[in-house]
Amino acid sequence: MKKKSVGYITGHKFGGWKIPQKIQTAIMHFNAKNNNIVLSYMITEYMDSKKNDILLEKLNEDKKIRNIFFTSALQLKEINGKLFNVLKNYNLYFFLENIVIKNKSEFPNLKRYLKLLSRRRERPFYRKNYLHVFSDFKKRV
Repeated sequence: MKKKSVGYITGHKFGGWKIPQKIQTAIMHFNAKNNNIVLSYMITEYMDSKKNDILLEKLNEDKKIRNIFFTSALQLKEINGKLFNVLKNYNLYFFLENIVIKNKSEFPNLKRYLKLLSRRRERPFYRKNYLHVFSDFKKRV
């Protein structure tokens, strides 16, 4: 049985960003290539999705999946036991955080990390044009 690798794309905002799906796809292919892995297909979540339902559904349907690539750990919207019980059976690659989880012993660290991130206050960053980026940043700091 050949193992599959998939990318997970979300249409919703995560971590204060709304990264276009094309960019997320490019990021995942880049990350997979750096790990000498070829992606079989992408799992795309709906824009208005409140949870990670399509991800869980696909993982339940396709038992050949072994690796899951994410743009960010913040794409995991619902932090609960059910989600982590499913995900602990896979190798997880998070691009923005530069985290790779390949065994179950690393999962408690991921769970703590996600809980800390979910409690933080988001700071929106508005960009007028390239000349104002630095001055806007200095005002907020």
